[in-house]
Amino acid sequence: MNGNAQKRETDPARLRRFDLRRLMALVRKESLQALRDPSTLLIAFVLPVVLLLLFAYAVSWIMAWIGLLVPSPEVVNNASFMVIFPLTFIANTFVPTNNFPGPLKAIANWNPVSSVTQAARDLFGNTSPNAPAPQYWSLQHPVLYTLGWVVLLLAVFIPLSVLQYKKAASR
Repeated sequence: MNGNAQKRETDPARLRRFDLRRLMALVRKESLQALRDPSTLLIAFVLPVVLLLLFAYAVSWIMAWIGLLVPSPEVVNNASFMVIFPLTFIANTFVPTNNFPGPLKAIANWNPVSSVTQAARDLFGNTSPNAPAPQYWSLQHPVLYTLGWVVLLLAVFIPLSVLQYKKAASR
């Protein structure tokens, strides 16, 4: 390979450019694979999306309950931020938990956001082969752990939200 050909392949402007032909080739290849074996589409796309939607639905019931507890809509944003902020930032969502201090590491590894993140990574096939294997059950079985949290959150916050709604409606 001469210097000009190598330069063209590694040119940053070329790498950033959207290539419709490559995208169409990828879509065609994946569509043919899904037609040959529909379970690949189910496993590779539908299951992780459904899991993420289930978790978001369960968390929305927490936010509904908080929204019914506070006196005005302006307070809902602040109150929900106090719930969401620690859940998302004390998790493996943005950084690995290996370097966290002891107590934060324990919280992060058992955090439901860490498990849903790990489950999405596993199901979408986005895990690094160089990453060490998880040491905690919640991250070794993230789909099961996430489904457990979904069931728990729905079992607790649907009745609480309905009760709070009945109180608010009777005022």
